[in-house]
Amino acid sequence: MSFSNLLNEYIENIGCSSKALSEASGLPASTICRYRAGERVPAKNSPQFESLVRGLFLLAENLDTIEDIKKNFEYEYTSVTNDKNPEFNLYGFKTNLSDLMDRLHMSIREIAEVTNKDISYISRIRAGERKPAEPRKMVEQISDYIIEKYSKKFELEIIAELLDCRISDISGEKNRDYYYNRLFKWLYSDESSPQKYVKQFIHKLDEFNLENYVPEKKLRSGNVTKETEIVYGVESLARLSEGFVESTIRSDSEEPVTICWSSLEESTDIKEYEHLVGNIAYILEKGLHIRSIHLGETPIYEMMKWLEIWLPLYMTGQIESYYIGRDADKIMDRFIMMSGSAVLESEGLHGNKSSYRTYLTRNFDEISHYNKMADVIIDNSNRMISVIDYENKDRRKDFVGRDSSTSGKRKNILSTPPIYTISDDLLSRILIRNEIPEEDRIRIKEYIDSERMRVLGILEKSQIEEYVSVVSKDEYDEKPVFLSLSGLFYEKDIFYTYEEYQEHLELVKEFQNKYKNYLVRLGKDMGFRKIQIFMHEGQWVMVSKNKSPAIHFVIEHPAIRQNMEKMLETFAMNN
Repeated sequence: MSFSNLLNEYIENIGCSSKALSEASGLPASTICRYRAGERVPAKNSPQFESLVRGLFLLAENLDTIEDIKKNFEYEYTSVTNDKNPEFNLYGFKTNLSDLMDRLHMSIREIAEVTNKDISYISRIRAGERKPAEPRKMVEQISDYIIEKYSKKFELEIIAELLDCRISDISGEKNRDYYYNRLFKWLYSDESSPQKYVKQFIHKLDEFNLENYVPEKKLRSGNVTKETEIVYGVESLARLSEGFVESTIRSDSEEPVTICWSSLEESTDIKEYEHLVGNIAYILEKGLHIRSIHLGETPIYEMMKWLEIWLPLYMTGQIESYYIGRDADKIMDRFIMMSGSAVLESEGLHGNKSSYRTYLTRNFDEISHYNKMADVIIDNSNRMISVIDYENKDRRKDFVGRDSSTSGKRKNILSTPPIYTISDDLLSRILIRNEIPEEDRIRIKEYIDSERMRVLGILEKSQIEEYVSVVSKDEYDEKPVFLSLSGLFYEKDIFYTYEEYQEHLELVKEFQNKYKNYLVRLGKDMGFRKIQIFMHEGQWVMVSKNKSPAIHFVIEHPAIRQNMEKMLETFAMNN
């Protein structure tokens, strides 16, 4: 029995409707319908799973205990949803198949011929209007066909991006089994979406407090006497990097430090890699700026893991981030650190730790050569992430000001009501009740007025679509809501009362009724309070944090930006 069949059996035995289960569980009716149709399955022990079980228990009236219901569903996870026999996911299949067809310019007729089906039959499946009679057989046929037909380099690049892996992982006969299994799972069971890595990063950013971050205070090496030094094996990289760091922080040079790397973290033990990043914190403590450059294409899971480890360093506002997206075939991995007093270069075969060779030099001529090379690399790079903090706060005003004059749809995910929709009366009452000094009240009102004017300017020629998290009274009591003033870099918490919060939500609806290009969707609580996400579709994403510290990340890297945009679409669909 599948998860969906068991759910339908419970609903039939209880004698309830999808709507009744939706109300009892707190899950959207559309989500219940997808569970019943087999299009989706909630992750085991997820909040959605717990809510579903609780809803069935409330409606069951002693038919089963909550523990019995859990065990019955958990059995389906172990017996059906596993690596050897994953449960077919219709929603994931039709979504991923459409992406694959669009990117590879495949026609419906082509898929129909491969699977020996009518074109109309494939069209209905692609539209999600019907489920394949033999889904496993159909996915096997499509997977075999894709592997045989689409083997050119540019085609493999497209497929690797969709599967969130490297081209080298799906190239060559030796990787055929891995390639087939990964493609099959992606089509058949909607294997883990790259968006989950983005969500994890957003929640980690929301919880992060720079004041609680204390880097390691002791370097393990003190040997900076040799002009050049060579070591072999990737395990020695972190040790030799300390010599580079010591040379850099002892030097009088104020030159920025440039770091170029490909996928070094994949070959390096995670503890060694985190230690390497910890050493880099000393460079920032000295006040030097760092220019970080990613070389080649990097899967989103690696990119987000890298961002999480680097998060404390980014919070200093001293890092400029770039990328070069050209494919380097991933035969070699390279890592270079360049400052005004030392150069560290490490390279080796991809995934082969023993092949690494690391070179540290303090020779003036070599340093000069490498730093000239760094400037050329920067000139040929694209901005990946720009960090705007209090020290360069005017950059945010300039950035959003310039952007407001350009056309294009904006989509935002907000954990609190948009600040520019608040009335002067409500704002005044909130600020007085929070005992905000008059001087600050004037600053806050001027900031909100300017934000409102900026948004109204955008609405004259473009659409703004916003998804606002709405919290219940219980959720509010557990985690209150406060005004979002990240754009002002005002870090003092200014809390709503729950009644004021409700009043502001009504003002948001009135704002929507007043401006035809403004659309708001009110959805379930997303669990974070300090984060707002602003998007200019196809251009950039800005992740703004209200405090600890107040900071803005402007993301222009295509893969991260696109996955954040997809995350927003998923959020809208589920709410």
